Formats: sequence, C-alpha cells, structure tokens
Amino acid sequence: MYFGASFKSLSTGLIDISADGQNIVVVDNSNYRDYTGTAVSGGASSITLPSDASTYDDYYNGMAVEILSGTSVGDVRYITDYDGVSKIATVGVAWSAPVDNTSVFEIGEPGHLTSNFTDYRKVNITCPDATTYLFSSIGDGNATTTPAATSTLPISDTYAYTTGDGVYVFTLYTVPTWDVLVPYLYVRNVCVYYGGVLYELLKNDTGTTPGTDATVWAAITSIDDLPAKYRQNVYVAIICDITNCYRNHIITANTALNCTVCNNEIWMRNASVQKTFKLKMAIDAIPILMYQSMYEEATTTINLAKNICCCA
Repeated sequence: MYFGASFKSLSTGLIDISADGQNIVVVDNSNYRDYTGTAVSGGASSITLPSDASTYDDYYNGMAVEILSGTSVGDVRYITDYDGVSKIATVGVAWSAPVDNTSVFEIGEPGHLTSNFTDYRKVNITCPDATTYLFSSIGDGNATTTPAATSTLPISDTYAYTTGDGVYVFTLYTVPTWDVLVPYLYVRNVCVYYGGVLYELLKNDTGTTPGTDATVWAAITSIDDLPAKYRQNVYVAIICDITNCYRNHIITANTALNCTVCNNEIWMRNASVQKTFKLKMAIDAIPILMYQSMYEEATTTINLAKNICCCA
C-alpha cells in the first residue's frame, strides 16, 4: 500500500511505486518532454503546430524539435522563429522531407528530448531508518554506483525491504547523454553524461567533447551536486503492517460489538475497540498528510500507529 503527493514531474518524469509488505516495485516511465503533438502541416523548413500551441511569438525559439513518427521521422532540428498567430515554427536546417499531418513531434530544451536520455538513470531509496540504496539503473537488480545503460522505458525493479512501515524517499536521477550537435546554453543550467562521467556546462557551447576542455565542461563528482532539474524526489508512505494490524483489530472489535449486554459506554471502553478507532484515524490521516507534503507529521502518525500494533 502506498500514498504520495504528486508522482509526476513535468521536467523529469514519472515513477510508479507499489508495495505488498515484502517488496517495493519501482517502475520508471521517465521522459523530458515539454510539448508533443501532431503537426497540422509543414514545409521544407517549417512545421505548423496544433491549435493548443503557444500564442506568443518566439515562444519556442532555440528549442529542439524531433519528429517521432510519420514523415521525416528521426529528424531533429532547432527552431529559429515562431509565429504565435499562425503557429508556424521555422527551423534552421531543412527537413529530410517536408513534414505533414502524419508527423508526430516533440519540442523541448536542446539536448533534453526523450531520445537524449538513454544512458544515465539511477534511483536512490532512503528508508525510514535513514539507510540508503542506490540502484545504477532500474532493471539491473543490484545496488551499485556504476552507471549502466537502461532498457526501453518503462523499466522496473524490485527492492526487498526489511525496514517496514514508514515514509520512504525515492530519488530519480536522469541526465541526458552529451550530443556533439546540440547547442547547449549555460543559462539553462545544463549537465550531461559522457564516457562514464557527469559534467556541468560552464559556458555556451556546441561540439566540445566533455573532458577535453575544462573551461567548457567541469566534472561532477557526486550525483547530489546535480541541479534539481535532473532529480525527482517522491515521498511514499508504506503502511502494510499497520493495515494488517488494523484488520486484526476489526475482527476483535466486531466480536465486542456482538455483546448483547454491553451498552455504548461499556463497548467504547473495550481496548480493542479503542485501538481500532485510533488505527482507522491514523490510516485515514496518513494519505492526507502526504498529499499536503507534511512528511514529518506523517512519520509521527505512522510511528504512533506502529506503537499501538506492537503493544496490542
């Protein structure tokens, strides 16, 4: 059983997390898409976006656009001009073939399209007792700090946990692989992965291989130094044991309910009835606290419920 605030990040992706009391299953559906759709039409060096595209002139200027399927599939170009009225985006280099209404596109930050996130993806699990487990890539089944290429999304892994109920923190790290053709901009706080090393951009650049010029790319020694745009935290409250405890008390409390000579006062004095009400209140409160990002309060409530169960 799990509860959380928001599992979706518009910048880094989506993690689905579930638990059955013995294992936590993490499914990574990461993407970095800013805007996708199907072209209305196009030309040799332009693409007409759908009606829900921005109405502001130059809104997509400098952004990358990739054709995901249809005519000119696989083409990646950079937008040099955008007209918010006509929805026409002009690209700096002509398409391999004029795009048309079969062309499904993706627009995003240069070097940060979905296709750029192929080699570096890690998940760190921080347990309620503060122990941590770093998975090099979901799907490899081991806790190691060595980056590894990932399979086609979504990919999943299972972590057998022994720390029990509590608030867990899952941190997804996703960094794009360096591309020699991408015009990287320093103002965007860019990081890339190349040759087994993470790098941060020090100035605007296109084509300089990371590791060859320290004035352009600086190595990052810790993933915790990555900017927030490359990290997604998901807080999850797991209460499998508490839920099972509550069910057991329900059975006992129901027996007390069948007492024909008990009035309400006597029934409410029953210890199991009292514990059942307290556990029910805790179980109902935990998802609300998590939704409000009140993680410390959720932890306190979980611990109080665990104390009721252990002292039953």
